[in-house]
Amino acid sequence: MYSSPSKIPDLLKKMKPFYGEPEELPKHWLDMFNSIADKQGLGAKEKLFCARLLLRGNASIWYSVHKKSISCWDEFHSQFLGRFGLDGMAAASAFLHRFQYDNEPVGVYADSLHYLHDCLLQPDEKPMPDCLFKNHFITGLHPELREKVLFSRPKNLQDAIGDAVYFEQCLRDEQRNRRHSPHIQGPPIKINCPGNQPFYPKTTEPNNYRPSNVPPPPPPPPRPQPQPRPARPFSQTQGPAVKTNCPGKQPFYPKTIKPNNNRPANVPPPPPPPRPQPQPQPQPAPHAQPQATPTGVPRVPATGPAPSAAPRGTGGSYILNVPTTSMEHVDQIMSLPVCISVEGYIKICSEANFQKMINKMKMLREGC
Repeated sequence: MYSSPSKIPDLLKKMKPFYGEPEELPKHWLDMFNSIADKQGLGAKEKLFCARLLLRGNASIWYSVHKKSISCWDEFHSQFLGRFGLDGMAAASAFLHRFQYDNEPVGVYADSLHYLHDCLLQPDEKPMPDCLFKNHFITGLHPELREKVLFSRPKNLQDAIGDAVYFEQCLRDEQRNRRHSPHIQGPPIKINCPGNQPFYPKTTEPNNYRPSNVPPPPPPPPRPQPQPRPARPFSQTQGPAVKTNCPGKQPFYPKTIKPNNNRPANVPPPPPPPRPQPQPQPQPAPHAQPQATPTGVPRVPATGPAPSAAPRGTGGSYILNVPTTSMEHVDQIMSLPVCISVEGYIKICSEANFQKMINKMKMLREGC
């Protein structure tokens, strides 16, 4: 059936299966398969048969679905790359987000970047500059490798890959030596040995020994009960002085203490409180004698004893002494703002009222 069936097992032993996972390189796998098959001299049918046997997982499911449309090696090659290969945008995204996986060798990571870079290139497009490729390669390394490679300052991409491989091997050797080195520990401590018991000072051990003939100590005296504190006046219970300049520490005034001066505009003011009316005073005795009039006070002409006036009190008030013979005209004098005392004195509040009083008495004297 095949031209060289004895060479098929050798090809299956040298090639790795393809599972169709995202981290695999389909183009790189096909190129390696073609190079081994051409070296062994296999034809198109033999390559298609071997490729079908090397598919696993998602790749095997894909081939079982599309095997009716695949009749030759060229159709398998084109459909295989169309399903598992990368176009321009997908390759660019995979290249930018490609970092070294956990436990992934540096060589595999570098080959993956080269493969994604080749998928990005068009037939007439120039490759990426070496400095940009080197920076992207160093950025995707593990943190411990990245620090060592940056410290070595590689000049190009090949130097960066070589330094990363060297430092990776050094880290693996350190881990291997740490894993196989015996843990140094002394002999176990014998806990039952008296010399290895922990030391406790005597002060920490309670002394509960008491001879039998010694009476027990007396009980401790009762504790004094707290006495109620005397009530202090309110002025002594106040705290420190309040800073009046601070808005948040103003003293508190209850609402009932503050005067309510807010009155609506449409409400009339309250009426003033009523003034007390002067009460009539009893007349002086008939034998009352007029007092002497001080010098400089105008005199009132009269038929009988003339009334006298003298400045008394404060605020410029005058006191008018009215004899008994002149008390008959008191009802007419009361029209002026005066106040009559019990002894017959009339208090005039101002000098102008005093002049009015004198004029009024003159008019009464002349009979006007």
